[in-house]
Amino acid sequence: MPGDQTVSITRVPAAERALIHDLYPTYIEAMSAFVSVPTTADGALRFDPAWQEPHHHPYAIRCGQHLAGFALLRPAAADTGIHDMGQFFVRPEYRRAGVGERAARLCLAAHPGHWQIRVLLNNQPALSFWEHVIAAATGGTYTATQEFDEDLRMQFFRFAC
Repeated sequence: MPGDQTVSITRVPAAERALIHDLYPTYIEAMSAFVSVPTTADGALRFDPAWQEPHHHPYAIRCGQHLAGFALLRPAAADTGIHDMGQFFVRPEYRRAGVGERAARLCLAAHPGHWQIRVLLNNQPALSFWEHVIAAATGGTYTATQEFDEDLRMQFFRFAC
């Protein structure tokens, strides 16, 4: 990991969305360990709604000047007053160094209010990560329920911060 450990999130404008698209192969590889990830004919996963829909927030995660990952926030499907972490990805070389936790806390702070975060039940590293982050951000005040999101069984964390 590069020397500068300063973690930041910056909103990615539509004109610069290639920044996030370039991370797709690594994201798909990481997620494919837990679920079949649908892609387009050219093998890409498209997040264009992050730039087309109101109240969607695409962020680049940086560690120093280096691109460390991305976060795609959106309204929860059932209620636009609730924030949902659509996708959150930290490149492998930045994991277990506090980068993800700091970026997640920055996302939560940038959008105060009610949240839901969905995690695949078989993604134990992500479950542990989010439970730790959410407990720290809320002082342990959150709910965790197992529900279906479309055809995927997931852990839903709901909280306010």
